[in-house]
Formats: sequence, C-alpha cells, structure tokens
Amino acid sequence: MTPQTPLAMMFPLPSTLSSIYYSLDLDTVRSLYQRTGEALHPALAMKETPPPPTEERLDQPSLRVLFLCTENSARSQMAEALLRHLSHGLVEAYSAGSHPTSVHPLARQVLEARGISAEGLRSKSVDEFAGRTFDHIVTVCDRVRESCPTFPGDPERIHWSLADPATVKGSLEDQYRAFEQTSLQLATRLRFLLIFLERPLRR
Repeated sequence: MTPQTPLAMMFPLPSTLSSIYYSLDLDTVRSLYQRTGEALHPALAMKETPPPPTEERLDQPSLRVLFLCTENSARSQMAEALLRHLSHGLVEAYSAGSHPTSVHPLARQVLEARGISAEGLRSKSVDEFAGRTFDHIVTVCDRVRESCPTFPGDPERIHWSLADPATVKGSLEDQYRAFEQTSLQLATRLRFLLIFLERPLRR
C-alpha cells in the first residue's frame, strides 16, 4: 500500500471535477479540517456548530443566506429551516423558488422529526426578494442555477446539486426516506458551511 492509497480510497476520482466534488465525504473532510487546525494551534480548533448566541453576539449584524430551487417546496425549505436551527439564529436564512408551489408535507414531517419547527414555512417567489441584499446565494437544484437572478452587492454564489426527493416514486416509506436522506445531506453540507460563515461573527 502506497502513502497515496488512503486518499484515493476516501476521494475516488470520477471523470469530471463536478462529480469529484459531489462524491466527497464532507463529514470526513470537516473532521480532518478541524483536527488540522487544532494541531496547528489550539485557537484554531472550531466546534461543529456555534453555541447559543449571547447578548453581545446578538448585537452583531447577521449573515444573510438565500437558498434557491425551482418550486421552493422541499430542498430549499429544509435548507432554510436547518441553517436557522444549526446557527441558533445567528445566520438569517431564507428560501425561494423560480416557480414556487407549496411546501411538501414530507419536508415538514422530516424537519419536525429532527426537532425543528416547520411553522411559518411557505413557498415564496424569488421575485419577493428582488433588490434585497444577501451575503451568500445557495442554489440547490441545477435548473434554477441556470436562471439565478442577480442581487445587489454581488453575493457569493454556491451550488449544491441535490436530487429532488419529491420525484421519488414508491411507497410512502420510500418517499419519506428520500426526504430524510436529503435532510441529512443538507445538514452535513450546512455544518461544513457554518465553519466559514460563522468566522466573521466570532471576530
């Protein structure tokens, strides 16, 4: 076994850069990142999620993140609720769709099963946010990525190509499992993203 073997096993090399990115085990990457920082200096060690906000931190300006997909019914809705929950409200999370419909009942169920309130979630048009400023725009489906509108201040754009759980056929159990899997994928990516989003709030 060569020294390169462990990396090759952790990160197989598909044919395109895009497929390489989406095949990464982000839990492993995050763990390695955190351990490397701690090894360099204890001050660089970071917790997986931030602590509940103190009065001092509540006075600081929040980061604003907008999640976009086509129907704003499942992926972007779960991402909005999950980020708000994982950041303890330190990050202002929003979601919208290019062709909004309604919040999928299974998206609500999966969130509530994780102890996250789905109250207040509603499908919104991206037009509702026209002219508003955000720090990051995260597209969670390929279709809306191609037609993503511009926002003031040229916010950083991030794309996560996630399969739509609402398209899964089969039993109700199969459909619920698809939504559950999507929520797990989102939670993993959001925890990784929070490492970078929370840094300005900690200074």
